Amino acid sequence: MQELDFKYRFYGDKNKVINKEYLGIFSSRNLTDYSIKVFEEIVLKFQNDFVFFLTFEAFKRLEGVRVMNKTQDVAFCLIYEKKYWDMRIKNPKINEILLDTDVEDSKLKYLLKDIFIVEKVSKIMILEATIFSKNLEIVTLYADQKGKKVYSLPGRIDSSASAGTNKLIYDGVVPLFSLDLLKM
Repeated sequence: MQELDFKYRFYGDKNKVINKEYLGIFSSRNLTDYSIKVFEEIVLKFQNDFVFFLTFEAFKRLEGVRVMNKTQDVAFCLIYEKKYWDMRIKNPKINEILLDTDVEDSKLKYLLKDIFIVEKVSKIMILEATIFSKNLEIVTLYADQKGKKVYSLPGRIDSSASAGTNKLIYDGVVPLFSLDLLKM
């Protein structure tokens, strides 16, 4: 499968993103405290091993600034679209990518940011998704076609916030039952 050609600009310290593995982190809009806690544990445990790729919106939902302030040498790579560029977080731990797209449809624009992340990373972690999360379903299928390893955080069976991740596991995505799986 051919790699998509995205137009983007990188802002940050390229030395912080070389010689590390890239992990894409995805979540739905409505997060539980459990997913935020797992995100924090992943960042704290693997801050020297991974560059964490997220959309700016996911970083905000996951309380990324609070988590980042607990770390020594973490590297985040946040993906922005033009409308959020003025709200960017200016911090040396954050590398920024401004994705240039002429797409007007906001849902398609968000999907393109997700696909961009899949293109750049070697592994994908899906923290939470409702059963209606088509973006994450598409991301997972695309990642599978690209040969990327996809992990999904199992959730409570009575929680709508976990229904999508649980379905992904049922469909064959690797359940993240231990953080150590991310280093395999």
